Amino acid sequence: MNTADARLSAANGGASQAMETMNLTIRCYDAVIQDLEKATKFQRAGDTESSFDRIRHAQDVMTELLVGLDYERGGLVAQNLSRIYNFILRQLIGFHGAEGETVSGHLIRMLEELRGAWKQVAAGC
Repeated sequence: MNTADARLSAANGGASQAMETMNLTIRCYDAVIQDLEKATKFQRAGDTESSFDRIRHAQDVMTELLVGLDYERGGLVAQNLSRIYNFILRQLIGFHGAEGETVSGHLIRMLEELRGAWKQVAAGC
């Protein structure tokens, strides 16, 4: 393999890894959205234990997204995502009672917007 072929192969591998990371991020957003929808449903039914299980899972996923940020390569985007993820985590900690449904709806809309943005980026790759 000549040098040009090696560089092309490395570039394609990098693009493939970037696409995989974007798809994983999108799946994480989907998981948190599902958790919030289920938590709200459980809460309406009076099943607080199941509701909190879903919220805890959503917190775990958001924490993984947060610790997975690459501030060196991601720069300002990573910093802004960190702020958003920390906001979502704070909201999840306060998820309870009648306010939980309002919080859930707001967070779902935020996550849907983020998911849509990542899908657009992935489509452009």
